[in-house]
Amino acid sequence: MTDIANKAALADFVKDIDRVEQLLELIQVFRDFAGQDTELPEYARDLWITAQNVRTDLPILSGSLLLYLCGRFEYFVRELVSTIVDDLVDRASRYDDLPEPLRRECLARTLSINQSPIKYNYTPTTASVLAGQLANNLSGQNDRDSSLQVDANIITITEVNMRPNVLADLFKRVAIERTWDTLAQQLPLQIYLGERNERDCKKAAMTRLDDIMTERNRIAHPTGTTAFPDAKSVGEMAEYFRVLAEVLVNLARLKTMPTTDSP
Repeated sequence: MTDIANKAALADFVKDIDRVEQLLELIQVFRDFAGQDTELPEYARDLWITAQNVRTDLPILSGSLLLYLCGRFEYFVRELVSTIVDDLVDRASRYDDLPEPLRRECLARTLSINQSPIKYNYTPTTASVLAGQLANNLSGQNDRDSSLQVDANIITITEVNMRPNVLADLFKRVAIERTWDTLAQQLPLQIYLGERNERDCKKAAMTRLDDIMTERNRIAHPTGTTAFPDAKSVGEMAEYFRVLAEVLVNLARLKTMPTTDSP
Protein backbone atom coordinates (compact mmCIF):
# COMPACT_ATOMS: atom_id res chain seq x y z
CA MET A 1 0.00 0.00 0.00
CA THR A 2 2.86 2.37 0.80
CA ASP A 3 4.39 1.91 -2.64
CA ILE A 4 1.01 2.63 -4.20
CA ALA A 5 0.73 5.82 -2.13
CA ASN A 6 4.21 6.94 -3.20
CA LYS A 7 3.45 6.35 -6.87
CA ALA A 8 0.14 8.18 -6.53
CA ALA A 9 1.86 11.16 -4.91
CA LEU A 10 4.41 11.24 -7.73
CA ALA A 11 1.72 10.94 -10.40
CA ASP A 12 -0.26 13.82 -8.92
CA PHE A 13 2.82 16.00 -8.66
CA VAL A 14 3.86 15.23 -12.24
CA LYS A 15 0.36 16.19 -13.41
CA ASP A 16 0.79 19.56 -11.73
CA ILE A 17 4.23 19.99 -13.30
CA ASP A 18 2.67 19.23 -16.69
CA ARG A 19 -0.04 21.79 -15.98
CA VAL A 20 2.55 24.43 -15.10
CA GLU A 21 4.56 23.68 -18.24
CA GLN A 22 1.44 24.01 -20.40
CA LEU A 23 0.69 27.40 -18.86
CA LEU A 24 4.29 28.47 -19.41
CA GLU A 25 3.98 27.47 -23.04
CA LEU A 26 0.83 29.57 -23.28
CA ILE A 27 2.75 32.55 -21.92
CA GLN A 28 5.44 32.08 -24.56
CA VAL A 29 2.88 31.75 -27.36
CA PHE A 30 1.09 34.86 -26.12
CA ARG A 31 4.38 36.78 -26.04
CA ASP A 32 5.20 35.72 -29.59
CA PHE A 33 1.70 36.68 -30.70
CA ALA A 34 2.18 40.15 -29.23
CA GLY A 35 5.38 40.51 -31.25
CA GLN A 36 3.66 40.02 -34.60
CA ASP A 37 3.58 43.03 -36.90
CA THR A 38 1.58 41.42 -39.71
CA GLU A 39 -2.00 42.22 -40.52
CA LEU A 40 -4.37 40.26 -38.30
CA PRO A 41 -8.00 39.28 -38.75
CA GLU A 42 -10.46 41.69 -37.16
CA TYR A 43 -11.48 39.15 -34.49
CA ALA A 44 -7.86 38.96 -33.29
CA ARG A 45 -7.23 42.71 -33.10
CA ASP A 46 -8.53 43.20 -29.56
CA LEU A 47 -6.46 40.28 -28.29
CA TRP A 48 -3.37 41.65 -30.05
CA ILE A 49 -3.86 45.09 -28.52
CA THR A 50 -4.21 43.54 -25.05
CA ALA A 51 -1.11 41.44 -25.68
CA GLN A 52 0.83 44.59 -26.60
CA ASN A 53 -0.14 46.23 -23.33
CA VAL A 54 0.88 43.29 -21.09
CA ARG A 55 3.75 41.75 -23.03
CA THR A 56 6.48 43.13 -20.78
CA ASP A 57 4.55 42.06 -17.68
CA LEU A 58 4.23 38.40 -18.67
CA PRO A 59 7.17 37.39 -16.41
CA ILE A 60 4.90 38.24 -13.45
CA LEU A 61 2.73 35.31 -14.53
CA SER A 62 5.81 33.10 -14.80
CA GLY A 63 6.84 34.15 -11.31
CA SER A 64 3.40 33.29 -9.97
CA LEU A 65 3.68 29.83 -11.48
CA LEU A 66 7.06 29.44 -9.77
CA LEU A 67 5.45 30.18 -6.41
CA TYR A 68 2.83 27.52 -7.09
CA LEU A 69 5.45 25.04 -8.24
CA CYS A 70 7.58 25.47 -5.12
CA GLY A 71 4.58 25.16 -2.83
CA ARG A 72 3.46 22.04 -4.66
CA PHE A 73 6.94 20.52 -4.35
CA GLU A 74 6.98 21.14 -0.61
CA TYR A 75 3.62 19.41 -0.27
CA PHE A 76 4.89 16.48 -2.33
CA VAL A 77 7.92 16.00 -0.07
CA ARG A 78 5.73 16.04 3.02
CA GLU A 79 3.48 13.44 1.38
CA LEU A 80 6.43 11.11 0.87
CA VAL A 81 7.63 11.47 4.44
CA SER A 82 4.08 10.88 5.66
CA THR A 83 3.91 7.57 3.81
CA ILE A 84 7.13 6.49 5.51
CA VAL A 85 5.75 7.48 8.92
CA ASP A 86 2.60 5.47 8.31
CA ASP A 87 4.62 2.49 7.14
CA LEU A 88 6.87 2.56 10.21
CA VAL A 89 3.84 2.78 12.50
CA ASP A 90 2.12 -0.12 10.72
CA ARG A 91 5.19 -2.29 11.16
CA ALA A 92 5.70 -1.49 14.84
CA SER A 93 4.00 -3.57 17.49
CA ARG A 94 4.77 -1.04 20.21
CA TYR A 95 5.96 2.55 20.43
CA ASP A 96 9.54 1.63 21.34
CA ASP A 97 9.83 -0.24 18.03
CA LEU A 98 9.68 3.05 16.15
CA PRO A 99 13.01 4.65 15.16
CA GLU A 100 14.38 6.94 17.82
CA PRO A 101 14.40 10.03 15.56
CA LEU A 102 10.70 9.54 14.84
CA ARG A 103 9.85 9.19 18.54
CA ARG A 104 11.92 12.25 19.36
CA GLU A 105 10.20 14.30 16.68
CA CYS A 106 6.76 13.12 17.75
CA LEU A 107 7.42 14.21 21.33
CA ALA A 108 8.89 17.58 20.37
CA ARG A 109 6.14 18.42 17.86
CA THR A 110 3.32 17.35 20.15
CA LEU A 111 4.66 19.57 22.94
CA SER A 112 5.14 22.51 20.57
CA ILE A 113 1.61 22.18 19.20
CA ASN A 114 0.13 22.05 22.70
CA GLN A 115 2.07 25.15 23.71
CA SER A 116 0.95 27.14 20.63
CA PRO A 117 -1.98 25.37 18.92
CA ILE A 118 -3.04 28.29 16.73
CA LYS A 119 0.49 28.69 15.33
CA TYR A 120 0.23 25.19 13.87
CA ASN A 121 -3.42 25.47 12.79
CA TYR A 122 -4.71 23.36 15.68
CA THR A 123 -7.31 24.09 18.31
CA PRO A 124 -6.72 23.46 22.01
CA THR A 125 -9.02 20.45 21.72
CA THR A 126 -7.25 18.84 18.75
CA ALA A 127 -3.88 19.58 20.35
CA SER A 128 -5.06 17.77 23.49
CA VAL A 129 -6.03 14.77 21.38
CA LEU A 130 -2.46 14.59 20.07
CA ALA A 131 -1.15 14.77 23.62
CA GLY A 132 -3.48 11.94 24.62
CA GLN A 133 -2.25 9.80 21.74
CA LEU A 134 1.35 10.41 22.75
CA ALA A 135 0.59 9.56 26.38
CA ASN A 136 -1.03 6.28 25.33
CA ASN A 137 1.93 5.44 23.13
CA LEU A 138 4.44 6.12 25.90
CA SER A 139 2.46 4.19 28.52
CA GLY A 140 1.74 1.25 26.25
CA GLN A 141 -2.01 1.70 26.64
CA ASN A 142 -2.53 1.02 22.98
CA ASP A 143 -0.87 -2.39 23.14
CA ARG A 144 -4.21 -3.95 24.05
CA ASP A 145 -5.78 -3.06 20.72
CA SER A 146 -2.51 -3.34 18.77
CA SER A 147 -2.87 0.16 17.42
CA LEU A 148 -0.21 2.84 17.63
CA GLN A 149 -1.37 6.34 16.85
CA VAL A 150 1.14 8.73 15.32
CA ASP A 151 -0.18 11.61 13.25
CA ALA A 152 2.14 11.89 10.24
CA ASN A 153 1.06 15.51 9.75
CA ILE A 154 2.88 16.64 12.87
CA ILE A 155 6.06 14.86 11.82
CA THR A 156 6.15 16.72 8.50
CA ILE A 157 5.61 20.23 9.86
CA THR A 158 8.03 22.73 8.36
CA GLU A 159 8.27 26.41 9.13
CA VAL A 160 10.59 27.52 6.33
CA ASN A 161 10.99 26.84 2.61
CA MET A 162 12.08 23.43 1.37
CA ARG A 163 15.75 24.22 1.02
CA PRO A 164 18.22 21.31 0.81
CA ASN A 165 18.88 21.17 4.55
CA VAL A 166 15.15 21.27 5.34
CA LEU A 167 14.46 18.42 2.94
CA ALA A 168 17.24 16.35 4.49
CA ASP A 169 15.94 17.13 7.98
CA LEU A 170 12.47 15.86 7.07
CA PHE A 171 13.89 12.51 6.04
CA LYS A 172 16.08 12.38 9.15
CA ARG A 173 12.88 12.44 11.17
CA VAL A 174 12.06 9.01 9.75
CA ALA A 175 15.61 7.70 10.25
CA ILE A 176 16.88 8.32 6.71
CA GLU A 177 20.37 9.77 6.92
CA ARG A 178 22.58 11.25 4.20
CA THR A 179 19.63 11.93 1.91
CA TRP A 180 21.55 13.97 -0.63
CA ASP A 181 24.37 11.43 -0.80
CA THR A 182 21.82 8.75 -1.69
CA LEU A 183 20.03 10.93 -4.21
CA ALA A 184 23.32 11.81 -5.91
CA GLN A 185 23.90 8.11 -6.62
CA GLN A 186 20.82 7.88 -8.83
CA LEU A 187 21.33 7.99 -12.59
CA PRO A 188 18.33 10.21 -13.49
CA LEU A 189 19.72 13.01 -11.33
CA GLN A 190 23.29 12.53 -12.57
CA ILE A 191 22.14 12.58 -16.18
CA TYR A 192 19.94 15.64 -15.75
CA LEU A 193 22.68 17.62 -14.00
CA GLY A 194 25.42 16.28 -16.27
CA GLU A 195 27.49 15.13 -13.32
CA ARG A 196 28.91 11.59 -13.20
CA ASN A 197 30.78 12.11 -9.95
CA GLU A 198 28.48 11.61 -6.95
CA ARG A 199 30.08 14.41 -4.95
CA ASP A 200 29.67 16.88 -7.81
CA CYS A 201 26.12 15.68 -8.43
CA LYS A 202 25.23 16.20 -4.78
CA LYS A 203 26.65 19.72 -4.79
CA ALA A 204 24.91 20.64 -8.06
CA ALA A 205 21.58 19.19 -6.92
CA MET A 206 21.62 21.02 -3.58
CA THR A 207 22.75 24.27 -5.18
CA ARG A 208 19.98 24.03 -7.76
CA LEU A 209 17.27 23.58 -5.15
CA ASP A 210 18.71 26.33 -2.98
CA ASP A 211 18.79 28.73 -5.95
CA ILE A 212 15.17 27.93 -6.79
CA MET A 213 14.04 28.61 -3.24
CA THR A 214 16.01 31.86 -3.18
CA GLU A 215 14.23 32.90 -6.38
CA ARG A 216 10.93 31.83 -4.84
CA ASN A 217 11.49 34.10 -1.83
CA ARG A 218 12.53 36.99 -4.03
CA ILE A 219 9.32 36.69 -6.05
CA ALA A 220 7.16 36.21 -2.96
CA HIS A 221 8.39 39.52 -1.54
CA PRO A 222 8.75 41.78 -4.60
CA THR A 223 9.93 45.36 -4.63
CA GLY A 224 9.57 47.99 -7.30
CA THR A 225 12.78 46.76 -8.92
CA THR A 226 12.17 43.01 -8.74
CA ALA A 227 12.98 41.22 -12.01
CA PHE A 228 10.62 38.29 -12.54
CA PRO A 229 11.81 35.08 -14.25
CA ASP A 230 10.77 34.39 -17.81
CA ALA A 231 8.80 31.32 -18.85
CA LYS A 232 11.87 29.47 -20.07
CA SER A 233 13.64 29.82 -16.71
CA VAL A 234 10.62 28.59 -14.76
CA GLY A 235 10.25 25.72 -17.21
CA GLU A 236 13.80 24.62 -16.42
CA MET A 237 13.00 24.72 -12.71
CA ALA A 238 9.89 22.62 -13.33
CA GLU A 239 11.96 20.00 -15.13
CA TYR A 240 14.40 19.86 -12.21
CA PHE A 241 11.51 19.23 -9.83
CA ARG A 242 10.30 16.45 -12.12
CA VAL A 243 13.66 14.65 -11.92
CA LEU A 244 14.14 15.32 -8.21
CA ALA A 245 10.66 13.98 -7.45
CA GLU A 246 11.45 10.74 -9.25
CA VAL A 247 14.60 10.06 -7.24
CA LEU A 248 12.91 11.07 -3.99
CA VAL A 249 10.21 8.48 -4.60
CA ASN A 250 12.93 5.88 -5.15
CA LEU A 251 14.43 6.88 -1.81
CA ALA A 252 11.06 6.53 -0.07
CA ARG A 253 10.39 3.17 -1.76
CA LEU A 254 13.77 1.87 -0.59
CA LYS A 255 12.95 2.83 2.99
CA THR A 256 9.54 1.17 2.94
CA MET A 257 10.57 -1.90 0.95
CA PRO A 258 9.49 -5.09 2.77
CA THR A 259 12.37 -7.04 4.28
CA THR A 260 12.72 -10.77 4.61
CA ASP A 261 14.52 -12.51 7.41
CA SER A 262 17.60 -14.44 6.46
CA PRO A 263 17.24 -18.23 6.84
